[in-house]
Amino acid sequence: MWMNQYGRIRGLHISSFCLPAGTTPLEEIRELNPAGVILSGGPHSVHFDESPILPEGFFAFTREQGIALLGICNVLHLIVDLLGGKVNHAEHHEYGRTQISAVEKSRLYGDSEAMHNRTVWMGHGDQVVKLPDGFRVVATSTQGIVAAIENEKANIYALQYHREVLLIRLMQNVLEKEIKEIAEMVGPDDHIICALSGVDSVAAGALVHRAVGDRLHCTRERMMATFEKDLHLPVTCVDAAEQFLNWREIGKKPTYLVQGTLHPDVIESRSPHESGDSHSHTIKTHHNVGGLSEDMKLKLVEPFKWLFQDEVREMGALLDIPDSFLKQHTFPGHVLAVRIIGDVTQENALDTLRLVRLGAFYKIPPFWILLSC
Repeated sequence: MWMNQYGRIRGLHISSFCLPAGTTPLEEIRELNPAGVILSGGPHSVHFDESPILPEGFFAFTREQGIALLGICNVLHLIVDLLGGKVNHAEHHEYGRTQISAVEKSRLYGDSEAMHNRTVWMGHGDQVVKLPDGFRVVATSTQGIVAAIENEKANIYALQYHREVLLIRLMQNVLEKEIKEIAEMVGPDDHIICALSGVDSVAAGALVHRAVGDRLHCTRERMMATFEKDLHLPVTCVDAAEQFLNWREIGKKPTYLVQGTLHPDVIESRSPHESGDSHSHTIKTHHNVGGLSEDMKLKLVEPFKWLFQDEVREMGALLDIPDSFLKQHTFPGHVLAVRIIGDVTQENALDTLRLVRLGAFYKIPPFWILLSC
């Protein structure tokens, strides 16, 4: 699924997962027990050998389970082709805004008058010549191109343009589920979390505190008052700069590593080789995804790995985290160290960069910002 579609769907509080097209086995889809499946389109023609395909038995599975199926863009052609219709290849692809109209009342559009001359963004390189049995055209473009089809009995729908569906997922339910899973995972022992001042880290710390209560002990060099006053977290100030800079081991041997990993981190870091998706590319590798040592013995606690940034902020509001945290300017993790050329030292590097950061947040004149160059 294209990320703009995925983000819009998640923004509607729909519990959704993005799986690679053409390589995801049917069993993996079955284990997720979906209420619906959206097949996102791409530039490939159904007549090309490298085009994504559906796993064997996919349509039988969705029909038996009563799963709603929505195809977008060229998936309309794929559905038609696989189910016995006919699709011709066009010499030229067409992309851009166009007018479409519903041709009759349908489950997709309801009253056809509501879809009269609606402007959409449509792209296609193939054209439907014949529909499979049980399907009907429910919308066409002003040029007569098939814009939408449906088979209400089979619960299969397809659009030649982009549109979203709505399945309600309340963030409160996600919050309760994460609290329960964390409590079961970490057990009855006390736990220490090194809490940063970023949105993801603060929200993760607040969530773990909800799960384990006063058995959580936070350590933070700065912002002590805010953590204690606003978040009501038991905070202990530990000045461990020297130990970290000298690569020394501090404290007891940890058991769990709590990370504020977000779902975009996972998606952007995933390579086609790792995911089995030959139709995508690695966007960038995140330090918290694939950057941990293979010898690491820590168990990961990543409550936000299926959430986006706006969803974390929404959950943070449910955790009573103040807006001063939730709406603060983004400051990427590890950004101090990666900005330093040469040795990472406290006096002439880290402290200077921290002043630069304060200058950026509190709008001290621009010459402060030049110190980071």
